Amino acid sequence: MPSFWYARLTQDVSPFVLLFTIVAVAVGLYARMAGLGLAPVGVDEYYLSRGVDGVLKYGLPMFDCGGYYPRGLLLQYPIAGLRLLGAAPELAPRILACFASLLVLPAAFLVGRRFLSLNGALIAVSLIALSLWQVEMGRFGRFYSPFQAVFAWYLVYYLRFVVDRDPRAWKALVLLTLVGAFVWEGAVLLAAANFLPLLFDFAEHGQLRQMRWRVVAVFVTLLVATFLLTELDLRFASEVPPYPDGYTRALVVNPVFKTDLAPLTPAHHLRSPIALLGMALLAGLGIASLRWLRATQQKPMVAVGFLVALAAALLHLFAITFAVLLLLALLRQLNWRSLRQRPPLLFIATLGGAFVFWCAYAFATADWPALRAETGGVAQATVIVLYQLIRFPAVIAEIARPFAATVPVLGFVLLATLVLLLWRQITFVTELRNAERALLVLVVVMLLAIGASGPPRHETRYSVFLYPLMLLLLTAASMHVAGWFGNRQGRALALFLPLALFFVTEDFNPKHLATITEPDTVFKRGMGGWMQGHLGEARDDYRAVANWLESHASPETDVVINGVHGLDYYYPHTKSFFVEYRSSNFADWSCSRGAVDRWTNLPLVYTVDGVRERIAHARRAFLITWTFSAPDLLAALADRKARVVFTEGTTVVIDLSPGE
Repeated sequence: MPSFWYARLTQDVSPFVLLFTIVAVAVGLYARMAGLGLAPVGVDEYYLSRGVDGVLKYGLPMFDCGGYYPRGLLLQYPIAGLRLLGAAPELAPRILACFASLLVLPAAFLVGRRFLSLNGALIAVSLIALSLWQVEMGRFGRFYSPFQAVFAWYLVYYLRFVVDRDPRAWKALVLLTLVGAFVWEGAVLLAAANFLPLLFDFAEHGQLRQMRWRVVAVFVTLLVATFLLTELDLRFASEVPPYPDGYTRALVVNPVFKTDLAPLTPAHHLRSPIALLGMALLAGLGIASLRWLRATQQKPMVAVGFLVALAAALLHLFAITFAVLLLLALLRQLNWRSLRQRPPLLFIATLGGAFVFWCAYAFATADWPALRAETGGVAQATVIVLYQLIRFPAVIAEIARPFAATVPVLGFVLLATLVLLLWRQITFVTELRNAERALLVLVVVMLLAIGASGPPRHETRYSVFLYPLMLLLLTAASMHVAGWFGNRQGRALALFLPLALFFVTEDFNPKHLATITEPDTVFKRGMGGWMQGHLGEARDDYRAVANWLESHASPETDVVINGVHGLDYYYPHTKSFFVEYRSSNFADWSCSRGAVDRWTNLPLVYTVDGVRERIAHARRAFLITWTFSAPDLLAALADRKARVVFTEGTTVVIDLSPGE
């Protein structure tokens, strides 16, 4: 029997590809598993671990001061089980992340096999196995790798539903969406993606022939439930208010985010006669331009799509306008060449006129002195003004810009991949329900949804669940390019081009994989903050900080105030926790009217005067904080001769002991 399957596999597979895949998977397995528990708990890992501590203590992810941590419920209980079996807090969540990362590989193979050759599917699996981003996310004890595994298997059944028209596949989509909802709040994207088969059905038949209305009802219910679950925040579900009297989030000072200096908002338009007049004229012209739809008996989806595109243009949401036209073309409802014909030409002219009008309006109303002062030049100011016209969904801010700042070569390769495949599907006659087209529709919708979701930080991690699919598409694009050459050259190029493109990106780093257990690699030393965030998070050696404190501070006579979550796992002698009152973190960390820190349950100190009170009678005192917070604290506590006495990564220890 084994010889039969070996013969079946190798008859269509290049020996080089088979050997390379075996080596790549072995290297990826080692890189994901080696020294998995070596690194101390990271800041983001700490919050999940605290939820697990609540499960172990109360049976629910409950804080000592009240409230719950409901994120990743489906992960917290297995992690708690691993902890009961003896796994350390560092190791237990990473075991699940590592296992989930490996589950992506067979799902990626099954998806790739739908629109790639067997060689192509194995090459794509090799890229996923060797991916530095995939490896580090598989070693990161958070939700991202588990949700990526859910999404990868979602793709398997999505293709069965859309392409194979399997009437049973929708049940698997519902189940995976439910699983995803209790892994990460990004599952609301899956709940929205469930409706994509509707688009394909409607595009092909003009009505919902394949899907029964009860299935639609289930999808609607699931979307609403998933959205409500995402919006539900049980952290503050306690009888005692979390904040001190008089606290408001308006007090938060966050210098990281700059003021938007060129807003185009509906409220502003209502006060502007020019804006109202321009919108009215464009609306009239647009409605007149759509008369040809009825005269030529266009499909209902085209009419709805054009109305949405026109409405978005009137509201200067040109990213939506372009996306709608792109989706219509992908669904074979719109032929790009037909837009040059006379009937729809007035519609296209209306969209162009709307763009010109809003450009002129934005330039006329922008605060140019403030823009030049903020950006330092006219060119940058012009970019900010024009950006207002495509700012929502914020695909540029949430996806393009983080990739450009972190992995620009990889970002460019992935962008070129998308452009090539979209161009191919739009301009060449292919089946509506082929796997590549179905996946491209999903990618476009997911990118728009990520841009519209407004995540708390602008980082690549929020799109990592899409990455295995993008590597599959990269392989497909490479093979399409290889097909432009002769048979002999094309076959060889089809094997090597995806590898060559991947190897020149920042996501291929053999040295990093080979030294995965070395301290410099574990703590991501020598990397910029953007890259550290891309690979999970910056890690500081809290064990080293704890060892320094054990050597220099006496738990009996000295006061140690902690301001860094995660250190308490290694140094349990801190007397209180510090977070500045105006920090954006205060709203999440304050509990019991500001009496205690939500995560450590230590007495909370949130002003410099509060720090003075805590250390007034101490023989020696130390404050642990972040490097970016240290300068302000050193200046505010200069009378105590405050000084930094130990630094580890982004963590510093400030000595507040006068006279020493």
